[in-house]
Amino acid sequence: MVSKLDQKRGSIRHYSINACLASIGTMHGLAVTTVEGVGSTKTRLHPVQERLAKAHGTQCGFCTPGFVMSMYTLLRNNPEPTMEEIELNLVGNLCRCTGYRPILEGFRTFSKEYGCGKENCCRLNNIDTCDKNMPRKDLEHTAVLFDPKSFAPYDPTQDLIFPPDLQSLLLKRGNVLFHKVASLTELLQLKHDYPEAEVAAGNTMKAFARNTESETPQRILYSADITDLKTVKITDSYVEMGSSLTISDVEEEVNRIVKQGPDSKIQNFRSMLEMLPWFADRQIKNVATLGGNVMSYFSISDFNCILMASEATLVFRSRDKEREIKADGEFFQRKRDIVKPDEVIVAIRIPFIKENEFFKSLKHSKRRGKDLSVVNAAMKVTLEFPSLKIKSLIMAIGGVSRTTIMADKTMAKAVGLTWDETFLETGISHLIEETRATMVSTNRSPEYKISLIAGFFFKFYFVRLAKRFTKNFPKLGSPLKLDESDIILPFRKMCTKSLQFFQDVPEDQEKIDPVGRPIPHVSALKQTTGEAIYVDDLPSFENELHAALVLSEKAHANIVSIDPSEALKMEGVEGFFSAKDVSDSQNQTGFVDFDEEIFASSKVQFVGQIIGIVVAETQKLARLAARKVVIKYEDCPNAILSIEKAIEENSVWEPFRIQKGNIEKGFENSKHILEGEFRTGGQEHLYLETNGHIVIPSEDGEIEVIGAMQAPSVMQKLIAKFLEVDINRVTCKTKRMGGAFGGKTSRSITCALPVAFAAVKTQRPVRNILTRSEDMILTGGRHPTLTKWKVGFGDDGQLHALDVKYYLNCGYAIDLSEAVLEKVVFHADNVYKINNLNILGHCCKTNMAPNTSFRALAMPQVIFVIENIVSQVADYLHKSSIEIREKNMYPKTKYTTHFGQELTNITVRECWDQIISSSNYEERKRAIETFNRHNRYKKRGIAVTPFKYPIGFSLPTLCQGAALIHVYLDGSVLLSHGGVEYGQGLHTKMLQVASRALKIPISKIYIAETNTDKVPNASTTAASAASDLSGMAVLNACTKISTRLAPYRNSTPQKTWEEAVSAAYTDRVPLSATGFYKIPGVTHYDFKEAKPASPYSYYSYGASVSEVEINCLTGEHSVLRADIIMDAGKSINPGIDIGQIEGAFAQGYGLVTLEQLFYSSSGELITKGPNAYKLPCVMNIPREFYVTLLRDSVEERAVYSSKATGEPSVLAGVSVFLAIREAIKAARKEDQLTVPLHSPATSETIRMACEDWITSKVYNK
Repeated sequence: MVSKLDQKRGSIRHYSINACLASIGTMHGLAVTTVEGVGSTKTRLHPVQERLAKAHGTQCGFCTPGFVMSMYTLLRNNPEPTMEEIELNLVGNLCRCTGYRPILEGFRTFSKEYGCGKENCCRLNNIDTCDKNMPRKDLEHTAVLFDPKSFAPYDPTQDLIFPPDLQSLLLKRGNVLFHKVASLTELLQLKHDYPEAEVAAGNTMKAFARNTESETPQRILYSADITDLKTVKITDSYVEMGSSLTISDVEEEVNRIVKQGPDSKIQNFRSMLEMLPWFADRQIKNVATLGGNVMSYFSISDFNCILMASEATLVFRSRDKEREIKADGEFFQRKRDIVKPDEVIVAIRIPFIKENEFFKSLKHSKRRGKDLSVVNAAMKVTLEFPSLKIKSLIMAIGGVSRTTIMADKTMAKAVGLTWDETFLETGISHLIEETRATMVSTNRSPEYKISLIAGFFFKFYFVRLAKRFTKNFPKLGSPLKLDESDIILPFRKMCTKSLQFFQDVPEDQEKIDPVGRPIPHVSALKQTTGEAIYVDDLPSFENELHAALVLSEKAHANIVSIDPSEALKMEGVEGFFSAKDVSDSQNQTGFVDFDEEIFASSKVQFVGQIIGIVVAETQKLARLAARKVVIKYEDCPNAILSIEKAIEENSVWEPFRIQKGNIEKGFENSKHILEGEFRTGGQEHLYLETNGHIVIPSEDGEIEVIGAMQAPSVMQKLIAKFLEVDINRVTCKTKRMGGAFGGKTSRSITCALPVAFAAVKTQRPVRNILTRSEDMILTGGRHPTLTKWKVGFGDDGQLHALDVKYYLNCGYAIDLSEAVLEKVVFHADNVYKINNLNILGHCCKTNMAPNTSFRALAMPQVIFVIENIVSQVADYLHKSSIEIREKNMYPKTKYTTHFGQELTNITVRECWDQIISSSNYEERKRAIETFNRHNRYKKRGIAVTPFKYPIGFSLPTLCQGAALIHVYLDGSVLLSHGGVEYGQGLHTKMLQVASRALKIPISKIYIAETNTDKVPNASTTAASAASDLSGMAVLNACTKISTRLAPYRNSTPQKTWEEAVSAAYTDRVPLSATGFYKIPGVTHYDFKEAKPASPYSYYSYGASVSEVEINCLTGEHSVLRADIIMDAGKSINPGIDIGQIEGAFAQGYGLVTLEQLFYSSSGELITKGPNAYKLPCVMNIPREFYVTLLRDSVEERAVYSSKATGEPSVLAGVSVFLAIREAIKAARKEDQLTVPLHSPATSETIRMACEDWITSKVYNK
């Protein structure tokens, strides 16, 4: 948060900003507050920090300080915000773990509107009994996750130390001179003296820090705080806004203008106000300026089209004169030539709308909130009355060319025509052709963008004008078939409502016993205060070096030469290492098979493959030196960049096949047969903390590795092999990670190996923290899939036969793909009994980064396929999908899978029945049918999905866990176990397990870190098995200690824990114990022998219902409601389990809707960051979100009868896709029942699937 004096108001204002975009010079004269300055666990917590922690709003915690600062800043400006203001304020903060619900719920306690989400809420009516405690019709009793009454009150009165005067500043660093300019006169003089200087205000498009690496001298004139450039003048005909007004300032001023009206005069300002909430996030709007938007060379600014259609005037000034320039297409195409070197934009004059003029602006982005526009447009028409003749038409369009353009030809053809439906059709036809001709060749999805622009014009025509000037405006006839009641209004997200249902602990459970209680994450308070330590927070070691990787720029090429000479000439660069420095055997690595090179030796196999590593004195120097390493390549033919190409080239590993029954007879006995293909896209882990490691060499070949690792023991083993030392010389440890989701299992080792080598070669500590783009191109993600399927069934919907072939894009190395494929073929049936199966799975080798484990492995893709198949069967038979699913669902008691595992205690039917009832599915489905009949361009859909998920590793060797416990003389306990904490709450649950077993408070137990020298040979923290394996091992170790101390604790008189420990020590009783556990009865399935096996410990079951609404003209969707029920057994911690369920759902939802990876034709990843790659943000989560833990469920094979929840609920996201499918069905022609959709269902996919008269024109049908 930065704070500065608002000269206009005479008061201090506070702004949240992105630190990564703010140079140090811009902070001159401001007060800067970071999360450490807000509150501390050592002194005093701020209520924002306390409430976020206690509301379970943190998991990995890496995003948490950002959320704290956004909320803290909002409260400093507005101590009593509305719930809508809170949600809009958090759009700029991304979280990959929580699904946002607990964050919102914690922060909403600052709003007077805060309630539980139900009608007549006691919190809003001052009633003591909260409706959130009241039972739902299917539940007898539920508890609450946190008690708002326990929160400390919020006191907004705080003082800030603030500098009194605005001063000029000159900073020099390297080749850059940075002037913070205090007055307009000074700015104009500097621009006169240095015409090549760049004027910056918000500096968001070209951050100062990124300019410092340029080799050419630069001079930056920072103008953000010049009072003369922040003025607003309102006349009878226009509004003049200073160029240095931030977008937040503009939003505030425009809101004031719109409130003053009249409406006909301020149409363009109202359009601007409707656009501004979605223009950017608050952190950007607080620094980005109106003038910067005009002068930047970015092609898609939402302001520019509004200015053009408003016929705005731009005011420029030099030292000696002022001139005005029209904001038109010519200016935005030729601004480099039009604006003179010594000129500065000082103001923008925006005219009011005149009589008989009508204005509208529209935009569309892939993600609602925190996203750039795909296209935008603004339109103004002047009509003659009563003839409705078009006097003039202005249409400004962005996103189809390199700059915002005018649709000149369409505009010219419109003049003199009558504004009626004939013009609408011809106008759209002209606009489509003009847009198509203007579309630049680099544009992806041209038909989609053209459809959006045409849809904008349609909305402009009807929504803005039809009801404005006549009540009897003629209905539009064929082929438009428009129902006038379906008027599409600007998007307005309702504030999220949420409820969580779970069993409270028994009344007779001891207060000291924490099991079953929703205890906040053990690191939550440290995470909210910024005191939680991640790898790059560790202070630098003496003589530490920084590393940067040299990565391949080719997908498939021979390495001709590697020349690091220019890099090594740079002062401070200490070395470069590559394949030439290691033996061939050393250079081979791999998590399962040794089929990868640590350093590419003679050939590169994907863009981003590691070729070498540079070490230098600073991180910046290392990265700059890495770019100076010259690699010469010789392209190889036939790079394989798709599954289809891999199939064509037979680039596949040995397939996995499982058969059941007789597939031929199954199809013979099937009256109906359907077949088809489904595709699912990949998914980036996008953990908030990128892979990073610090490696410290020591005596006798010792190596200590700190950083990202889900598999410390495997990392230890592979580093020892690479360095040719015994495993006992390598120690790998981690305290916590900022997210992992499977992405730090094998690929983090790939990142760590070169760093370890550099540390040994230099005999100095080496630190390497990957940039976001490096992490994304190097580490792989979830496997894209192609599935070819054929299903046979009867008139009643009974599934008789399923023949399915899966193809996974695995990248160039096998990595963990066989484990992923195994899970695919094991679960092709989901929860449906199908007597005849033929399942074939292929791992395809491609020239892409090796794809790897990702939360739930490939289970979401598998569920996606089978659930879509079942839906198509229902469509074909004109039956309810509920009926088909229930017809084929597993029995409640026992069932043997096609690979031989006998399932018992099958709770999927119980979950299913309960969610159908509690979600009011049938009633809502009827309401949706009514809604769809009355709306043409909005449609809704609802879908319910059951699912099962296997818990544990399918390889028995890995089904073991270990723990170590030390009891010290003061009674404190140090607990170590083999699991890794990366946000899933594992350490918290282990503390609860130990607390119950030892019968002591959690406060006496501490977990320091995960370390291979404490618990050796630990299995990877994955497969939803960590709580079970580590939990049982912890229980085993604690039981040993409890048994040893029992004689002392049970003596007469009874001793306290501390007294018992002291007495046992006196009697020389060992106060340290190891714990061990192996899952009994698990067996490995051998695909060659094809004998029945039981590879998994048990299954978790669940069901989800999702309801969505789509906009058929843009493809936007909203999740109106999501209900999830999960069988979590007897939850150890309902707060953590519900948080895991919600976060997993958000990740699954993102997979099937928003998250899309794009690659260039040469195999380079294009979507390299959170701006290009769309994670769900706070505006994307369901408007209503209800999560229930199944009551009275137990699992004897897990610790304290709990069941895993971290991965299964990813599958719940598939219900959103199926609901979108239902909505699209409603939008299509009646005879097109089957909707062949692939995942993800992006806005483009949805829009182009809603075929209508506009898309017919676009495709010339």
